[in-house]
Amino acid sequence: MQSEQHMFARTLLATALIAAGSASADDKSNVVENVEVVGEQAESYLIDGADTATGLGLSIMDTPQSVSAIGSTQLDDFNMYNLNDALLAVPGIQVESVETDRTYYSSRGFDVTNFQVDGVGLPATYGNRNGQTDTSIYESIQVVRGANGLMSGAGNPSATVNMVRKRPTDDLQMSFSAIAGSWSSLRLESDVSGTLTDGLRGRLVMTKEDADSYLDYYATDKSVAYGALEKDLGESTLLTLGASYQSSLADSPMWGALPLVYSDGTATDYDVSASTSAKWAYWDNIEKEVFAELKHELANGWEVKGYYSTADIEGDSDLLYMYSLPDRETNEGLIGYASKYTLDEDRQVFDLRTSGTYNLLGREHDLLFGYNWSEGSTTEVSLYDYTNGFPWIGDFTEWNGETPVRPVYTDGLTGSDFDYEQSAVFAATRFRVTDNLSLVGGARVVNWEAEGVGYGTSKLTEVDGKVLPYAGVVYRIDDSYSLYASHTETFRAQDDIAEDLTFIDPTEGVNDEVGVKGQFLDGKVIATLAYYQTQQNNVAEYAGQIPDPVNDQVMIDFYEGRDYDSDGFDLTVSGELIDGLNMEFSYAKVNIDNKAGNGLNRDFIPAQTVRLYASYRPPMLDRLKVGGGINWQDDISRMHAAGHIIEQDAYATLQLFANYKVTEQLSFSLNGENLTDEKYISSLYWDQGFYAAPRNFSASVNWRY
Repeated sequence: MQSEQHMFARTLLATALIAAGSASADDKSNVVENVEVVGEQAESYLIDGADTATGLGLSIMDTPQSVSAIGSTQLDDFNMYNLNDALLAVPGIQVESVETDRTYYSSRGFDVTNFQVDGVGLPATYGNRNGQTDTSIYESIQVVRGANGLMSGAGNPSATVNMVRKRPTDDLQMSFSAIAGSWSSLRLESDVSGTLTDGLRGRLVMTKEDADSYLDYYATDKSVAYGALEKDLGESTLLTLGASYQSSLADSPMWGALPLVYSDGTATDYDVSASTSAKWAYWDNIEKEVFAELKHELANGWEVKGYYSTADIEGDSDLLYMYSLPDRETNEGLIGYASKYTLDEDRQVFDLRTSGTYNLLGREHDLLFGYNWSEGSTTEVSLYDYTNGFPWIGDFTEWNGETPVRPVYTDGLTGSDFDYEQSAVFAATRFRVTDNLSLVGGARVVNWEAEGVGYGTSKLTEVDGKVLPYAGVVYRIDDSYSLYASHTETFRAQDDIAEDLTFIDPTEGVNDEVGVKGQFLDGKVIATLAYYQTQQNNVAEYAGQIPDPVNDQVMIDFYEGRDYDSDGFDLTVSGELIDGLNMEFSYAKVNIDNKAGNGLNRDFIPAQTVRLYASYRPPMLDRLKVGGGINWQDDISRMHAAGHIIEQDAYATLQLFANYKVTEQLSFSLNGENLTDEKYISSLYWDQGFYAAPRNFSASVNWRY
């Protein structure tokens, strides 16, 4: 019977992988169903295999930077179905949900622009992410805080987010889940993995999610398909091929958000469900990616790894923005601004690296060197309707999502058409001076080039031979404690324009960090206390609007370069404190100083955050697992362009869950979020914002083999 089950599962997996390959090529109407983790999961929230910082395979204890990771267990326990949910749990990361379908991120006072997949950097056009990035295809989300020029290239001294894909397993594993929740949400997930034939393994992940929303008129439709094959090419060589498809389709999304002050400067206070979108609006984002990886182990223990990926990103939208400020008494004053926007972005990434050990002065040391290349092209088109596309909204509290007529976009053609290319060579080593003292050093030499036009402005930029050093020292006091210090640098070419329509010069960032790490209870718990100082010069900040040089009826933003210092500390504790009790705790403190002294600031970033996620499986009732999460952040504020101050008081949100295993394969879960029903603005990154989700619940049934 067991062999028949295995044969059936292998046949199912092989058939599904073929189907996934064809599905990824289909259009958005032909997408499939589901995703999740499989087999026996480790219960611990501690992941000690994060290698985002140096590429040298160092443990967290031996890495001279602050590193965190959210693994599949924590993702599942707390229903972290998208990247935003996961990063909300990471120490010191701020998720800036400026719109329903566009998100920015910040850490240590600066924007997060570095993203990786499987440790290889992704070129980012604007540093934000559109749509909702589903986590079902990832085994973990890893984050290294501070500058990471060594492994990521151009970026900010904030953080690097590494999304680690699920890979095929030797043993047969299957998981199926169905989740239903508030606002008619329904999510289906499946994950099947195992050996197909001798030396050939496969994995298929599929997800389908449909949901309405607490926001008026808003609804989403997500589809995910991911397949991977691993083939042993002899005893020392492994070939991996994979493809993924993610679509995030939104009806009535927000472009911009709510006005947060009235024209007299007093704060607005709308219903949590309030939206500035129109019923006819939509925003569809689709990403398709194919990758190949070849690893070969040499006879001397060294490893050579080559990686290539190509991705196509498409966006299509019909949007309504509202601008100006309403009158406090009448709630009138807002004006609509409709636009049709399309995006077509292609990117390619190639990475070749070799790593191993060498002997010198009687000790064994680690070495990595490699070459990285990426290129991308971006085409954007924006159209407007000057006759019907700027409707007077009237009393906003009576807004019903209807405009007098639906806009027809025949006016004001503008957009972008540009290419960019980045190449780099890099090297790093861990040199063991003594049994307890190690030096970690390296550098990346980066070339960056861009050409083309972005909304009427030249994209022509070029940086050659930019050296980004990495230096660190780690001292192991004993098996339980280590002290470390590090110095890292980075830079980033900017595509923001100044008032004279030229590009802002690149930012340059430096991060210095010292800390102590400890591991306890036979390595089941790791704690880190870090202090850092960061400098970033010439950060582009919004400074006003000027007429579009192509179309003077449209206003465009311009920016000024400003210098900032930040310092602060992070405290993190992760792991299994006692049998059955797992925890992820963090406290982050940041101070940001505007060196220009011009009164402008980044007070939309909270000075303090506390995050605590925990789960407990009682030994006497081991079929039950309960847990909770608390997110607290300090008060934040922002100076509105009209001179008014916008404020958001400190707040905390509470999550709880319970999971019960009926059998070893079948379980049921109940989750509740924002159980205190806290009302708060999701972000003050811009001077518009919308309210985060109120109290909500979900229930799921899960089957694992």
